[in-house]
Amino acid sequence: MRPRHWAALLALGALWGSSYLWIKIGVQEIGPFTLVAFRLLVGAAALGLVLLVRRQALPRRWENWAPLAVMGITNTALPFVLISWGEQTVDSAVAAVLTGGVPLFVLILSHFLIRDERITLPRLAGLLLGFGGVVLLAARETGAAAGPGGARDLRQRPRPARSGRRSASWRWWRP
Repeated sequence: MRPRHWAALLALGALWGSSYLWIKIGVQEIGPFTLVAFRLLVGAAALGLVLLVRRQALPRRWENWAPLAVMGITNTALPFVLISWGEQTVDSAVAAVLTGGVPLFVLILSHFLIRDERITLPRLAGLLLGFGGVVLLAARETGAAAGPGGARDLRQRPRPARSGRRSASWRWWRP
C-alpha cells in the first residue's frame, strides 16, 4: 500500500474508533435515543447534500422503500441504539473492542450461510489476525493481560466494580 492509503486507513480508524468515546459522552448528556436520532439526522442531511450535488433523486416507488427501511432499521438504527444504550453501563473502549469482533463472526457465519463466501487461506489468516487483535485488546482493557499491572492474583477477591467491568456481557444486559 502507498503512504496515502496508510494515512487514509489511519484516519478512518481514528474516526471510527473515536466514535465510541463521543457516544459515551453523548449518552451522559442527552440519552441514547435522542443521540441516535441526531446521528441519523446528520447522516441523512449529509447524504441529502450528496444527492443534491450529484443531482440524483431518491427512489419514487413505494416498493423500493420497504427494503431500504428494513435495511436502515436493522443495519443502522438498531445497532446505533443498542451500542448507545450499552455505553450507559460499559466503558467506551469495551464497547469498541466488543464491536470489533462482529466482522469476525460474520466471516465465520457467511462461510456456512452464503455459498460464494467460503473461508480461503488469506481470509483465514485475516480472521486469525483480527481475532488475535480483538483478544489482545480485550485482555488489555479488562486487565487480564499479563505484565505490570495486568496480571492479577487469582486468590485475590475481586472488587464488584472490577468484576462487572470484566464481564461486559453481564453489564450489558443488567437492568
